[in-house]
Amino acid sequence: MSKPARRYLRWKPLRIIVQTVAFVAVFGYFLSLVYPLQPPWPADALFQLDPLSHLYLLVSGEGLKSWIWALCALVLLFVFARIFCGWLCPLGALLDLVSGIRGRLKLINGSRIGPRPADGDFLLQPQKARQKSVLPPYFSVYLLLFLLVLAALGLPLLWLFDPIVFSFKFLTVAVLPVLDEPLRAAFNALDNRFYQAEWWYPVQDGYQRLFSVSQRPVYTDTVLFLLFGAVILGLEFFQRRFWCRYICPLGALLKLAYLVHPLKRRLADECTLCLKCDTTCHFGGTTEQDCVYCMECIDECPARAVTFLPQKNAAETRPAKDKQPAADKPADKPNAREPYRRRLTGANPPARVSRRLLLQYGLGGLVAYPALNLLDGRRELPVDFLRPPGVVDEAKFTDLCIKCGQCLKACLTNGLQPALTEAGMSALWTPRLIPRMGECEWGCNVCGQVCPTGAIPDLPLAEKQEARIGCAWIDKMRCIPYIAKYPCTVCEEHCPTADKAIKYRENYVTGEDGERVLVQRPWIDEVLCTGCGICERVCPVPGLAAVRVFRRPPGPAYGDTEGEYGGYGGGGDPYGLGG
Repeated sequence: MSKPARRYLRWKPLRIIVQTVAFVAVFGYFLSLVYPLQPPWPADALFQLDPLSHLYLLVSGEGLKSWIWALCALVLLFVFARIFCGWLCPLGALLDLVSGIRGRLKLINGSRIGPRPADGDFLLQPQKARQKSVLPPYFSVYLLLFLLVLAALGLPLLWLFDPIVFSFKFLTVAVLPVLDEPLRAAFNALDNRFYQAEWWYPVQDGYQRLFSVSQRPVYTDTVLFLLFGAVILGLEFFQRRFWCRYICPLGALLKLAYLVHPLKRRLADECTLCLKCDTTCHFGGTTEQDCVYCMECIDECPARAVTFLPQKNAAETRPAKDKQPAADKPADKPNAREPYRRRLTGANPPARVSRRLLLQYGLGGLVAYPALNLLDGRRELPVDFLRPPGVVDEAKFTDLCIKCGQCLKACLTNGLQPALTEAGMSALWTPRLIPRMGECEWGCNVCGQVCPTGAIPDLPLAEKQEARIGCAWIDKMRCIPYIAKYPCTVCEEHCPTADKAIKYRENYVTGEDGERVLVQRPWIDEVLCTGCGICERVCPVPGLAAVRVFRRPPGPAYGDTEGEYGGYGGGGDPYGLGG
């Protein structure tokens, strides 16, 4: 056989370049979600192109937000299939980076424990040392069905496993807070030095377009999310691309699309069964539905017998007997290569989706729902648990929200924070407003614009300004004019409504010296107050603010049940915000 021509194109460096470009593109999309929104693409494009989001909306009964986006996502699903996993997925790129670090640290040598064996000895290696599949083929498909059944029943745990959601939240709660401090310090130092230079103005404008100059990004779930991320990345030390093979729900959809995809690994008749493609494979040369088109088998093949182009697999037509071993190979092992030949050439019957396992996991979702719903712990929301503007139906919001974190990133004041367990496990990572960290900016409606599912309504600015989030209430045990007899008008001065929702009544009180002093005591007009929360954020009382925003009347501890200082005495839920 003639010596193969020298190969000038190597796929692995090219794939790393494409992965880097794809990650930079996602990061650019991420940075563009800042007030005011001015991206050259739709603000929810990333998640509209995720086929999993449209499938979830159909299964949960909420209906598609856009049939055009759904059709685009469906087309891309079958065009790219598992190519997305190996070349474009941001989480896949991160896992490959961890795998590279793992190899550099020599914790695991490729897919084997210990030094690389010789070709003849490789056949004697135990299966455990060679990326053996630890779960049934198509396990991620069965897990996807299990999660879809739970979603249809009202328990949306699917989004805890979506790689697009994980990647965006990773950038939001882990990468951005780390980058913000040094970038802010460097920008301020350069701004002090070059603020008068004309060339500095575009730099200044670009920084302000990509980073918030008013608030530092801080999130309440950073530790929890990092622990969850550590588990995903830690699985990479157990087995390469473990997450992609067995758990990823988007990967399960792409795996099904791969079955009808024309581009698959094929071997030409020149194959010598050296098994280098097998040892180099991301998934240890396992069943072909695990192929992510890393193309490293092409780089390693000395005979250039590996191709992904649509053509007849010539190796399938070869006789079953193995080629004669080389002179330096043991002569007593020719038949040991036969199982590998059959698997590599596709002579073995391909693994199929088990209808029995599909039925088992589907019924498993039905059986597990009552127990998981009990553990979910949904209950009446705390009075200080606020949702973004326009959200009225809590149950519908929880079902629609995919926990993508776009609203958290785009929030101008950093007031939108991920919920933990206050509203139950099903509401984990859904957005809530914490006014003490940041109010709902009066002139901003970005959160509704970036929401890909409509969980946060996309309200016009004028309508958003009238949307009621809650109502402010005065704690007379902490408010300065009530307890210290000193004037304080901070909350009233910052109230953004045209007719101030915070008003004052003049009262004469007896001072410390025994003289009567005129003091202005604040009260809330609950008809005008929308619950934006700026009064709570600017309250000068340290710790818990003296004026707080609640979704419903908190009781006699706040305000005045007689209505003298703006307390609500009617009971019930006057704002229609629900429990």
